[in-house]
Amino acid sequence: MIKKNINSIFNGINISDNLGFDNEFMSYYKLLSNEKPFDSLINFFEFLQSRIEIVNEKVLDIGCGFGIHSIILSGYNNDVIGIDAADHRITEGQKFLSLINRNLYKVNIIKGPAYPLPFDNNTFDLVYCNEFVSHVYGLHNMLKESYRVLKDNGRILVLDCDRRNLFSLKQLYFDLPKMYDNFFLERRKDLLKKAGELYKIDLSDNWINIIAKKTEGWYKLELTELVRQYGNGIKNTDSLLSIYKPKFKYRCPDTGQYEERLFTRREMLKIVKECGFKAQIIRLSDIPLLPLKFIKFLIYKLYGINDIKYLVVGNKVNKT
Repeated sequence: MIKKNINSIFNGINISDNLGFDNEFMSYYKLLSNEKPFDSLINFFEFLQSRIEIVNEKVLDIGCGFGIHSIILSGYNNDVIGIDAADHRITEGQKFLSLINRNLYKVNIIKGPAYPLPFDNNTFDLVYCNEFVSHVYGLHNMLKESYRVLKDNGRILVLDCDRRNLFSLKQLYFDLPKMYDNFFLERRKDLLKKAGELYKIDLSDNWINIIAKKTEGWYKLELTELVRQYGNGIKNTDSLLSIYKPKFKYRCPDTGQYEERLFTRREMLKIVKECGFKAQIIRLSDIPLLPLKFIKFLIYKLYGINDIKYLVVGNKVNKT
């Protein structure tokens, strides 16, 4: 019965290239839609609901992207707000949201930061984070903000993929370097040059090239501060580089956002607990044991098709 209701959200919607959606949204739509819009995602939510029920609740979807998860969650009679910091994703999500019957589903998609969250204390029954924690800078701050906006006995659901295991070696040592090393290097050069112009400091191309290569993981504000310190007389490279010590080099130089930061499910469980939640792990997918299925899984994983999905459920325990 529930699945029928969820499918009805997208009844009559036919996404085509002439509706003005950008390439990122169209790729996302085609990936998750086979015969019906977002059919694979609907099946995932049916499976998720069989593990942990999300019905008749006020839900905050942090890092909602295009808001499709927010929309589907609203189909279970939830009142949902999706929030994301990316302008273009919110624009595309609101465009898609205009195609569904808003009178039947309580859902809104807004632009905003993961912290500080623009909501009062004790507002939501549930905070939902799907494949977002691997990207956010200031993860502990975000989780503490989630704790703040949850009602007593509210829950946070952190869904992600177990990134740091044998099957993630290709991602760590091949995919990420291929995608970002050169691109991020050039962006750091541009940001250093602009910081020099901002502070009216004459920076040689040679100095910019050397510093850009040594500042993997730095982003705009940190690079700008480095240039400011250089202009104030700190010329020693080691002293300049001691201003910030990145834990992960694949951060977007413009925003500081992580590109697929690698967490195991147990690391994430520990972090959620550190932020005040009583938490547990619910595994959503397993490595198959049968030889042929295991080989198929391994091949798919190598090409980035399969991931080992997990769910960390954190409860805000009533302390009164």
